[in-house]
Amino acid sequence: MNKVDKVHAKLVGIIKAYRTALERYTPEQLQFKPGPDDWSIGQMYSHVIMSSLFFFIDHAEKCLAGHKTSSGEKTRNGKIVFFFNSFPPIRLRMPKRIAVEPHQPKDVQEIREGLDNLLIRIEEVKKNFDTNFDPQKKRENPVFGWLNAVEWWQVMEMHFRHHLRQKARIDKAIRAAKV
Repeated sequence: MNKVDKVHAKLVGIIKAYRTALERYTPEQLQFKPGPDDWSIGQMYSHVIMSSLFFFIDHAEKCLAGHKTSSGEKTRNGKIVFFFNSFPPIRLRMPKRIAVEPHQPKDVQEIREGLDNLLIRIEEVKKNFDTNFDPQKKRENPVFGWLNAVEWWQVMEMHFRHHLRQKARIDKAIRAAKV
């Protein structure tokens, strides 16, 4: 199994796990925020779906197409994250220049459709790796530096894993609040 297939399998597996976990939430739980500056579980799902579709996959596709690419290097943070294949186990804030309050989904069905659409897009893009992947065609990530298409997929998978910690915190708060 090559690297693209390994990353693809991990991505599909974690997205399916998110989809399975989604089914247990009530509408009230989807909207519950543990604190005033916290996201709801619905917003967290919205964030991972939208960032995957319109940030990670978008950059991977542009790398594959050779659109405004460079052969730059990763930042120090990028080298560390890729060495450990994980974001640090701490709460992170997005850089202010790209930070956005995630959309609050209206129901489980909206999130389910978002995850299903994400899986479809991943399959569509995967087809382009065999013929168009060039490790030197890279696009800049604002935190990790210059990444090629496979690395954009790896960061997307790391991003999903990172949000599992947030999901666990929100789930604990939901149980404590008896929502």
